This record gives sequence, C-alpha cells and structure tokens, in this order.
Amino acid sequence: MANNNELLKRILVAVIAIPVLLFIFWLGGPYFAGLIGVISIIGYYEFLSKTLKSNSKIVLISALVFSALFQTIIVSAIPVRSLPADYSVIMRLISSIPILMFVILISIYFLFNVIMFISSVRENLTNDFSMVILGFFYTQILFSIITFLRDGYSKEGFLIVLFIFIMIWINDSAAYFGGMLFGKRKLSPKLSPKKTIEGFVTTLIVTPVFGLIFFYIFKFPVNIFQTVILSLIVSVFGMLGDLFESGMKRSLGIKDFGSILPGHGGILDRFDSVLLVSAVIFIGYYFPKWLNYPI
Repeated sequence: MANNNELLKRILVAVIAIPVLLFIFWLGGPYFAGLIGVISIIGYYEFLSKTLKSNSKIVLISALVFSALFQTIIVSAIPVRSLPADYSVIMRLISSIPILMFVILISIYFLFNVIMFISSVRENLTNDFSMVILGFFYTQILFSIITFLRDGYSKEGFLIVLFIFIMIWINDSAAYFGGMLFGKRKLSPKLSPKKTIEGFVTTLIVTPVFGLIFFYIFKFPVNIFQTVILSLIVSVFGMLGDLFESGMKRSLGIKDFGSILPGHGGILDRFDSVLLVSAVIFIGYYFPKWLNYPI
C-alpha cells in the first residue's frame, strides 16, 4: 500500500508539473529565468541544510540572500525576444565578458564569506565554508547554465532545453527497464546499488535512437551526427551526475536532499542529471558561440 501511495504521489506531481514547466519553457525569457532562479535557490537551501554543521542561521540566510541577488542579475541578463535586441545593457555586458563577470561575483562572494565565517562561525569553519562555496557552484552556476542554454544565445534554445529534459527522462527509463530485464552486474555498488552495467549499456542504445526521433519530429537545429553525440552526452553524463549526487547523499547519510516534490524528493534529487548534462552541452557546443554574442 505504501508503494502504491508513493507511486500515486509521483504521478500526480508529474501530471501537474509537466504542463506548467513546458509552458514556461516555451515562454522563455525572464519567465523561464525566474523559474530556474527560484528552483536554484531552493536547491541551494536543500544543499546547505544538509551539509552545514554549524547550524548558523546567519550563514544560511546570507548565502541565500546572495544567491537571490545572483539570480536577479541572471534574470535581468536574459533578453525578451519581442523587444529590440539592444534593450538589455547587462545582457551585452555579460555576453561580452562572461568570464570576468562571473569572476567578479564569485570574488565578492568569496571575500564576504571569509569575513562572515571568521566573525560568526568558529567551529566547523573549514567544512561550512567549503560547503557554501561548493553549493553555490553546484546550484547557482549550474542552474544558470540551463537559463543561458534557453535564452543566452538564440531562439533554438527552447529545443535544446526540451531535448535535454526529454532525453534524460528517456535515459532514466531505459536504464531502469534495461537493468530490470538484463541487469546482472552492478555499475557502482557503493554509490548506487540499483544501477547496473546492462542498464547503462541500454541507455547508450535507446537514448540516441529517441534523439534521432526528436531530430526528425522537431526539426532539431543540429545535424544527425551532432544529435547522436548530444544523446550520448545525456547517457554518459546523466549517469555521472546521478552517481555524483548518490555519492554525496550516501556520505551525508540521507535518502533525499528535500521533500518539496512529493514522491520525488527535493529539487536536487530531480535535477542531478540535468545539471551536469546541461553544463557539458553548454561548454562543448554553445559556450564558444555565446562568447561571440554580438555586442
């Protein structure tokens, strides 16, 4: 009965959330950036609430306030397609010198945390400071990459983000059913005992096939070879992202990072694969184009 209730919760959340997410994905612009910003802040809270040892409210609140400021900058940097291309000065600045912008923000955050930790947190200083910085990169930077995949370069971003989310869902399903039908050898017993080598091999076959189906149905703005490569990136780095978070949760002795999504866990539990896959696709395919965004 408990398993049935859990499954029902998962289905209800999916039925409600998927249409809303697809609509906001389609809208793009500040609507999509705002949604991802809120999700990233919740994810940051989940991460810090499970990793900070000092239980300092000052540390937690200040980190979340800075992340909100960072996401506000990201939202203001996303152009609205119906407005003139030069309406956003911040967008032009970030598009021209993105590395410098990130370095400045992270430097300010780093110095702020040094002062804050020295003055208010004396025990567990090294651990908590490391977790604040790691959590910022893991949630704020990686979630922001999803935002820039959608709107930071061109209109094709909608299909790229849609491709990532659909392929990850197919990839997870292929791994599950492949492991259930053929699984004999564990992929990583210590990190994720349920994952099998056979399940992973299944994803390397099934995900590219569905990637090609996506290519033909949606007129994907890349060629067939690139579609297959992107599909394999989803398979490989989706699995690595999942294992990375499983390792973190195992080391912390927790099952989930949160419970905001009934039946699914927390934000980080649902976006573990998405974060790493988006980062690899952005760096490998779109980052060079993003650097050349016209000033």
